Amino acid sequence: MAYALQRYGTRSLGELLEPAIAAAGQGFAVSKRLAEETGSSRLEPELGDAAYDEARKVFRPGGGALAEGDLLVQADLARTFALIQQHGLAAFYDRDHAAGIARAIVATQLATRSDNAGGKVA
Repeated sequence: MAYALQRYGTRSLGELLEPAIAAAGQGFAVSKRLAEETGSSRLEPELGDAAYDEARKVFRPGGGALAEGDLLVQADLARTFALIQQHGLAAFYDRDHAAGIARAIVATQLATRSDNAGGKVA
């Protein structure tokens, strides 16, 4: 997406992130489909996996599925988007950037340093 935005975009990354920051930070009503997905068994086989543990905290607060109409607030996601908005794509792709987003991904072994190097399009 970063490549497409840089090459063809007519708006800035910061401008495009505004609605995502607002939705994540202020929350949105959970749809019927999202509620059903949070109740599925997909998150259960990965107990003890850091990435899935984090997903369960967001999508199964208190251990139960979200209900249709619940307000889903993702403050961490809003902060991540705000860091990218403030520091640009380097905040995501550069593992050593002060924002540390990629460092956190690597720390949970979801990616390697070379996976994030420069955000190159394959």
